[in-house]
Amino acid sequence: MKKEIKKNTILITGGGGLIGGSLIYNLEARYKIICLDHGDKRGEFIKFPNVKFVNGEITDAGLLDKVVRDCDIIIHLAGGGGNPACVNNPVWAAKTHILGTDLLLKKALKYKIKKFIFASSQAVYTTFHERTFPFKEDIKLEPDDFYGTLKKTAEDLIRASGMNYSILRFSNIYGRSDFQPLQTGGAINNFIKSAFEENKIQIYGSGKQGIDYVNLKDVARAIILVLEKKSHNDIYNVGGGELVQIKEIAEMLKDIFNNKTKQEIKIKNIPASADKIWPDRLMSIKKIAKDLKWQPEISLRKGLEEMIINYSDKI
Repeated sequence: MKKEIKKNTILITGGGGLIGGSLIYNLEARYKIICLDHGDKRGEFIKFPNVKFVNGEITDAGLLDKVVRDCDIIIHLAGGGGNPACVNNPVWAAKTHILGTDLLLKKALKYKIKKFIFASSQAVYTTFHERTFPFKEDIKLEPDDFYGTLKKTAEDLIRASGMNYSILRFSNIYGRSDFQPLQTGGAINNFIKSAFEENKIQIYGSGKQGIDYVNLKDVARAIILVLEKKSHNDIYNVGGGELVQIKEIAEMLKDIFNNKTKQEIKIKNIPASADKIWPDRLMSIKKIAKDLKWQPEISLRKGLEEMIINYSDKI
């Protein structure tokens, strides 16, 4: 028997991306969903009768009128890609994060949206400067890269808007996707891609740098918990809860490739430029654990195995 469809309709901006796709897979049986994204991604969701794909940008005020008036909840994911994507296309980045968020908020108020959920980032705390960690949600935000500054600006707009909001600050997200190719960007993706294509993993510097990683499935679960909670105007960190060194990730991947694909992967340390090394950053996840009983459930090794199996044609 098919599950009953709730009356609530969710608009997911950036719904064709990594997080959005995972959310849709988890929510489509219980909610009606409008997926707003650019490009032709309609085919990815055509098998879901409760998902309507809309091709467009969140900077299109006329289009936002049409999609926002038909929904009750907004999950705003548009504008991902991290600092490299923002630096490579600064006009797009600024328009999406600032103009797009401002327009979306105004439409949300106009059509009396019940809840506005925003995907922010650990970059609002810092990227390049050392700070005492773990970072708690109530400390001063000190972004020092373009991406973090844009995310902070969007947060400021949301908090000042009068909307019922929830803001989630994500650490480094990794994980498998059922419909997207393996992307570049981030140590894990780059390591896996290089291992598949060249049978090697290159580590910048000593590899002792610690990174806070959280699995895509745990991220989707956190968003759903926030979506279905009754309270609002909350900010939560969503992270792995611990630091893992780059060299540990490389060694783990080497072992997984050997066991799962019978590939012998070589690990090579290469000199690191200043833009390749950052201080350790770790967010506290005590607040979301206390309020929502959320904890990361996917171990790093399990998550890496799923990625390798998903993207390998050798299994």
